[in-house]
Amino acid sequence: ESVVQLRRAFTKLPKEQREVILMKEFQGLKFNEISEILEVPLSTAKSRMYLGLKTLKRIMEEEL
Repeated sequence: ESVVQLRRAFTKLPKEQREVILMKEFQGLKFNEISEILEVPLSTAKSRMYLGLKTLKRIMEEEL
């Protein structure tokens, strides 16, 4: 049940946040690699990750 809830919450994230989380957590890329691939500053890649995880947590809490 929690996996389904996580997937549902994940799809609600903005695309920019979702792609950074996927690249970091599921593809195992480092932030410098992600920033190069997405052609964004390193700080942007990191902030998208932070905001994505924060948003994901909020969505999950709201659905409980």
